[in-house]
Amino acid sequence: MKKFIKLFICIALMLVSVYGIHYYYTEIEPTDINSKGFINPKDDLGSLSDLKEKYGNNEIVMYIDIPDVISLPIVQTDDNDYYLSHDLDKKENSVGTPFLDYRISSLNDKKVIVYGYNDVNPTLPFSALTGYQDESFYKAHPIILVNSNEGKRRYEIFSCFVDDKNFNYDVLNVFNNTKYEEQLKILKEKSAYDTKIEVTRDNRILILLTGTLNESKDSLKYQFVIAKEKNSCCG
Repeated sequence: MKKFIKLFICIALMLVSVYGIHYYYTEIEPTDINSKGFINPKDDLGSLSDLKEKYGNNEIVMYIDIPDVISLPIVQTDDNDYYLSHDLDKKENSVGTPFLDYRISSLNDKKVIVYGYNDVNPTLPFSALTGYQDESFYKAHPIILVNSNEGKRRYEIFSCFVDDKNFNYDVLNVFNNTKYEEQLKILKEKSAYDTKIEVTRDNRILILLTGTLNESKDSLKYQFVIAKEKNSCCG
């Protein structure tokens, strides 16, 4: 529990301190900002082995691509603390790097959770996830692509919402199908709009999570973008 408290406190601090950014997007130029106000995704990532060699980091485990939204490497280590304050080169950095929850052993796990910092300015990739507060943005970008050593996966977004995370979204070891089904129902019902995508206990899901400020910018909540694997069992 302490680790998760620390994790979310660090995400909160990110929203008020974003100096000295050194990230995969090392220098943000005006031309890198697209019409939606987010940084343009890179489409020259290459293979995972290329990325590992480029950054000297064997903890790059996959990359995520939401076409025209974000395209970036994801790391994983043996805790949820290290990449809160280190970049892809493993250099100390106040904004960290998007990372896979350390408890995830495989993309075949029922839940796969990826954390990433947000910024009040469009200088971090996960800032783009706040676009999903708008249903029209979701309709334009409903698919998440993942490439890992386990192969390529395609996910279909079924729920997008902002919440204070006071529910058990991060319970991973759900061996009881009924309880898993109950959790999926909660995640589906929390969506800010009806995506009309059904999800069942036979589906594996991907959760992308970042911090966000409310309209008055005086309290922190969390942006969730949740998708089911299209090619797992029941489509």
